[in-house]
Parts: sequence; structure tokens; C-alpha cells
Amino acid sequence: MDRILIILGNQLFPIEYIKELKPTDIYMREDMSLCSYEKHHKHKIILFLSAMRSYRDELEKKNFNVHYEELKSSNSGSYIEYLTKFLNKNRVKNIDIFEIEDEWFEKKIMKIAAMPKRVLGD
Repeated sequence: MDRILIILGNQLFPIEYIKELKPTDIYMREDMSLCSYEKHHKHKIILFLSAMRSYRDELEKKNFNVHYEELKSSNSGSYIEYLTKFLNKNRVKNIDIFEIEDEWFEKKIMKIAAMPKRVLGD
């Protein structure tokens, strides 16, 4: 896999914008620690996960190749751990990612691999 676009749960931009980027593959993952690093109402978490799943479904309807990992008790590792495994398993050479709102998380993403990264929105 040459290039992948990583989309986080707070980056559900209009699909027309995603089309302009012409990604060959998209990676999305639900993550318990990202849902719980701050105290959130249960309904907010349900809304957040539901929005991500609906967005995935819309991307797939538009013929995007989406690699999506739903939140399950069997995959309770960190987002970074699972993303790193995915990148290595699929031999991803380049990643695109939108600017990340949370600085601490952005630092973790930027450290995961010594591959070229293009941050969109800079």
C-alpha cells in the first residue's frame, strides 16, 4: 500500500473534500482511550461512535477503500499501537493526515513511523 489517509473521529469533513484528495485507502479506528481521556457523557460517546460509523458507510458508498476498526473488548490496545501494526502489516509507505486538534496526540502520531507524512490543513 503506497499511501493512506488517516481520518480521526473529529475530522468527519464533507466527503466532497475527501474526494479532492483522491486517497487510495482510508484508515479509521474507534479507540476507548480517545473516548475516555476526558470525562464524557455516555450519550456523547454513542453519538461520536455513531457518527464515525455513518461516515465510514458513506465513504464506502462512494467507493473509498476504508479500513475501519470498531471498538471491541478484544481490541483494547492503544490507537497508536493498532495504527503502527496496520502500517507495518500493509507496508504503508506514506501517510496523509489532517491537522490534529490535540497536540499530545499529534506528537504521538508523528513519532510512529519514519515515513513521509503530509499534514493536511497546515
